[in-house]
Amino acid sequence: MANKVTALINGQAVDSISITDRGLAYGDGIFETIAVAHGKPCLWQKHCDRLLRSCKQLGIIFENINELQAEVFQLAQQAGICGVIKIIITRGCSTAGYKIDPSAKALRIVQLQERQTFSETLYRQGISARFCKQRLTHNPTLSKIKHLCRLEQVVARMEWQDEYHEGIMFDYQDHAIEGTMSNLFIINGTILKTPKLDNCGVQGVMREWILEQCKQQSIAIEECVIDRQAILEADGLFFCNALIRIWPAQSIATRHYDVAVVHRLVEQFTFSELGITL
Repeated sequence: MANKVTALINGQAVDSISITDRGLAYGDGIFETIAVAHGKPCLWQKHCDRLLRSCKQLGIIFENINELQAEVFQLAQQAGICGVIKIIITRGCSTAGYKIDPSAKALRIVQLQERQTFSETLYRQGISARFCKQRLTHNPTLSKIKHLCRLEQVVARMEWQDEYHEGIMFDYQDHAIEGTMSNLFIINGTILKTPKLDNCGVQGVMREWILEQCKQQSIAIEECVIDRQAILEADGLFFCNALIRIWPAQSIATRHYDVAVVHRLVEQFTFSELGITL
């Protein structure tokens, strides 16, 4: 794949949108970031299901799922062994301010990008993470979906350069919710725990996949409130998303973790449907 972004906008090979698009003006839309392995979009059905749920949650009328799927698989084949497909769905164009124009037509953007490669060392030896100062605001209307308004994550990521790989974000009640770009899991003995996402946070497809793997392998799992102390007292901790897969943490603040705790858990998972092995 060439070192460039290939884009289809409503099925056309163009690279610009109208300045009246509500995604640009207000962040009025959603997106999905999909790993490509050997010409296929990984976990496509989970991404597709979340995309449709997100559109419904925001009241975006999106009726072109068949066209979208064809475009995703077309670009995935172009990617070859690996790549990244990003889908953006906006409410479309409008000059009516915040008020929704009922005649607006949803816009779909499908981008093929080169996939950033991560060293296997990050999985084997674990990453260095930190606690973020920037907080997440409670908004049940927007919780769990991957909407375009990511300023809280952008501001959080401004808190460090390259000395850390990820940061944990809290809400205003001091409950850990997620990483800036990932979901969060901690291990306590034989129990795997992940934050509840009722009020904020993204319900990641990799998070969903891990929950399914735990069910299949009879691994005890809890979706619960996790605070800072629980993180520091955990036996193990890891982050996940569709591109990084699973990153164990070797350290957060002054706490150091045994990454073997995460490895022993992950060895029970079946990664064949992701087109990779760990």
